[in-house]
Amino acid sequence: MANVGVVGKKFADQLLFGITLGKNYKELQTGARMVAVFGGWHRRGNIVMPTLKYRKTDLIKGLDLTVNANYNLGKEQNIDTLSARFDWYGNSKPHPSGEGRGKSLAKYGNNNGLVTATANYKLTDQQSIALSNAFSTFNRQGSDAFNENFTRGDVRPRLNKNVLGLGYTYNEKEKWSTSIFGKYLYQNTPGQQAFNKLGFGAAVSYFITPSLQLKASYERANRLPEANELFGDVELVQGNLSLKPEESQNINAGFSYGFAAREDHRFLINANAIYRYSYNYIYSRLNQNQSALILDNLDGVFTMGGEGELRYSYKKFLTIGTTLTYQYLQNQQQYVYDNNNNLVLSPVYKDQMPNIPYLFGNADASLTLRNLGQKGNVLNIGYNLLYVHAFWLYWPSRGGNDGGDKYGIPMQLSHDLNAVYSINNGRYNIGLEVRNLTDRRLYDNFSLQKPGRGFYVNLRYFFNSFKI
Repeated sequence: MANVGVVGKKFADQLLFGITLGKNYKELQTGARMVAVFGGWHRRGNIVMPTLKYRKTDLIKGLDLTVNANYNLGKEQNIDTLSARFDWYGNSKPHPSGEGRGKSLAKYGNNNGLVTATANYKLTDQQSIALSNAFSTFNRQGSDAFNENFTRGDVRPRLNKNVLGLGYTYNEKEKWSTSIFGKYLYQNTPGQQAFNKLGFGAAVSYFITPSLQLKASYERANRLPEANELFGDVELVQGNLSLKPEESQNINAGFSYGFAAREDHRFLINANAIYRYSYNYIYSRLNQNQSALILDNLDGVFTMGGEGELRYSYKKFLTIGTTLTYQYLQNQQQYVYDNNNNLVLSPVYKDQMPNIPYLFGNADASLTLRNLGQKGNVLNIGYNLLYVHAFWLYWPSRGGNDGGDKYGIPMQLSHDLNAVYSINNGRYNIGLEVRNLTDRRLYDNFSLQKPGRGFYVNLRYFFNSFKI
């Protein structure tokens, strides 16, 4: 990354023109499930991205302006020319059809750009308004020697999106604050569809005492489909051009309470309750042959839950904390089409959403030993616990009542340890980490395991430190 420009001028606090260059290489070892093993599939690519950064405070009195822009001109290659089946031991044999998963020699550009602008105007010491706009564009062009329709279908992979927002904030320091906002969203897929959506919301917080704060918010939110969800990512996500924007009514309410027991013992409690009803809920599922993921809509999904956090600290020596989240997502789509295209009652109506954890949390502790060895040296020792309760891969009402023929993601529990020794006021740093200490099976998705026990070393040295 390189930037050139001016700073500290009358017309700009910062005006920088830049370029980001990079290369990447990625091996794809598995499909959406680990039963699909790939032995020669890989991707090569590069990044060529011009950038613009502009910032000015008090452009006119009370008005701050920020503008950022970038556009990626990079190219990608998706390569798999082997007609073979592999296993996890590296063995292979010719695929019966001679084609395997489907050969690919795609050369393409996922050219995308983003321009964001924010103007914030301070009306009084308590009041301000903010106007923001974000425009993004996506265009995939290329060819595949094994697939002549790679980017030549009826709908070209192009997407334009714009989000315009306006907000007002009133802040009475150490007493209360409130904000209201609105958003206008526009998305256009040339030759396919266009969406116009309006969102709005409000948030308020109030200090009953200096240490006890109540918080509440409401939002009518919209989630527009991303480019890789509509057109696929040329890897493990299959495109769905019929995907609709998700709309939801969101309500949150909670409190934050911090207090001291004696002078050196401090406690913090955070709790929050969540209610959400989503229309055209966007969720991921396996495609027909379960080799890739595809995004789809459900008419409605009801969500309720809560999250809590408890933290304790003793001087600058010891900190301990834990968080826990519970979320219940219920399918509200009442009717579906059967194989004969008849509208029938959904067999999974009011079922809990599958393949989504509903109870999870973590705990952590850290110990700081200062001036260890000599003055200016600091040793930080940390511990982290991850917990995810067991949940079902498919709809809970499907399969036997005893669960014997259901697929489930088992309970996950992992322990991590880390230590960082900082020497000479931070000039030399040595970091050691052990992840998944007990070598438990952990998952990102069903059948996609995370690595087992791992050991890591990090060395860092500061030649000099300076401020721009």
